[in-house]
Amino acid sequence: MITYLDADIRPLEQGWTLLLCEPGTFEGPDSINRALARLSAPVPGTVAQALFEAGLFDPAHPTPLHGKEAWYFRPLQGEAPGTAVLRFEGLATLADVYLNGALVLTSESMFESHDVDITLSGEDELAICFRALTPHLEKRGPRAKWRPQMMSSQG
Repeated sequence: MITYLDADIRPLEQGWTLLLCEPGTFEGPDSINRALARLSAPVPGTVAQALFEAGLFDPAHPTPLHGKEAWYFRPLQGEAPGTAVLRFEGLATLADVYLNGALVLTSESMFESHDVDITLSGEDELAICFRALTPHLEKRGPRAKWRPQMMSSQG
């Protein structure tokens, strides 16, 4: 692990917005119409928390969210141009991270941290798509050797 002793560490917890959609609706962040309504999103936080704060989610009668994709956006305007490192200390579920529309990271485990070397222009946008779990869990694969015959669902 590399430690940057003189690093200017800035948490990116403020300024996030969220767009919830059906799986596969958007190929990447550049295909998303900027006029679509987005919710303010707490980070760190959950989609359910953002929806609750917007009055769109009732914890007493929850709507399943595992069949939806959640796109998070954060502008990085004003950041000094040059090289930087984005550190992700656990992205829940399946996540794709984009900088200015280019895929820079795919994560499949919330227990794994990632450092991504990037170059900022000063007019950048970070986007993270948390992929829907339902299509992933419905994929069929070969029967695991360890799984007893009485288990019918691989997910």
